[in-house]
Amino acid sequence: MTKTIVPRSHNLVLRKPGKLVPFGIPGSNPGRGVFLFITFLNTKLFSVDENKMSIILSLQGSMAVGKTTAAKYVQDNLPDVTVSYEDISSVISEIKKRNLDKNTFEGYVEIQRLFIKAEIKRWTELKKYPLSLIDMGPGEIEFHTLHYPKALSKDWDVESALSQELDELRKCKIDETLFLEASTQKLTQHKENDKTRSRTFFDFYTKYMLDAKKKWYVERNARFVNVDTLSKEEVGQVVLDWVKSFI
Repeated sequence: MTKTIVPRSHNLVLRKPGKLVPFGIPGSNPGRGVFLFITFLNTKLFSVDENKMSIILSLQGSMAVGKTTAAKYVQDNLPDVTVSYEDISSVISEIKKRNLDKNTFEGYVEIQRLFIKAEIKRWTELKKYPLSLIDMGPGEIEFHTLHYPKALSKDWDVESALSQELDELRKCKIDETLFLEASTQKLTQHKENDKTRSRTFFDFYTKYMLDAKKKWYVERNARFVNVDTLSKEEVGQVVLDWVKSFI
């Protein structure tokens, strides 16, 4: 069964493969379905116990769903937690320097080799800290590496070409993933309201890759929370409560 987080006083939906199961608030009448309530009631700020083993959490979801904003909310409210934001600027610089073409098999393999190497480095750095929240993470790189060619209807054997790199990437374990999901209408609204990013990949991504990505994370036991009806602050609080549960 897919796991979910249900924040206080909000009706959310648990996403199962091919099925939507309604969730509700005690005393309400949301209709038929399975009802589960997982809440984190302790709102106290904690200090991380540095004697504990390193824990790395991954914040996942679609483009424009609000991952970065939620991660910043955690950073502001839990300063003892290390937050790692996705930064691909060095990889993009190297791709341009080498004039690599993602539309050819050879070029794509080299590009993904760079991304995998950078992600392994990022994950390794986070192992120094007792508790970290990573924006996207190793699972995102693995998913994109294997599924982007399929979305283009390319019959590329990327798995074999990058077998060694993928083996190393899969050693970068995530303790738990929280997937923020929203309707395409809501994601489009977020995209149009955010003038700081172009997101030229958005339309292709939501049409050809997003459903496969959700299935990918369902199969990997991620927690899902639907944020369609939540404000930025409420989404941040949901993520904050989830991170607190590991302290």
